Amino acid sequence: MGLNMRGHVSGPFITHRGVQLNRYDSRVVDFEQRLTLVYFDRFDANVQPVSDKEIEFFQIGAERINDVRVIHRNDGKGIEVSTTGKLADILVFAETPDKPATWWKSIATDYRPWHNFCRAVIAKLDPSEIAKLQGQTNA
Repeated sequence: MGLNMRGHVSGPFITHRGVQLNRYDSRVVDFEQRLTLVYFDRFDANVQPVSDKEIEFFQIGAERINDVRVIHRNDGKGIEVSTTGKLADILVFAETPDKPATWWKSIATDYRPWHNFCRAVIAKLDPSEIAKLQGQTNA
């Protein structure tokens, strides 16, 4: 029997209901970058803190990351990072029920569809990044 997170999603952590996943395609139209929503999905996920070792690893890169979490998805679908022509998946959910929904981007994934397992490290987008993305999208 392989690794499977089914039945182990909550425990002491909060299961976030209705996490929204947006996947955008990036193209240049009339000399301006345009983002087109190409995939939309909603799912329930478990969000956890990131280990200190992972935080050190991600701070080695050129990008400044303030808030990093790990999200577990166990429905057999994945969460993607950036590839040529596609941005990293954008996840939208509220950290706690009393806070407004915020945008997060995928920065690393461990996706094993044959085990219905996807673990992604996500970073919170700051308001200026969100405004820039919203200005370039069709959604």
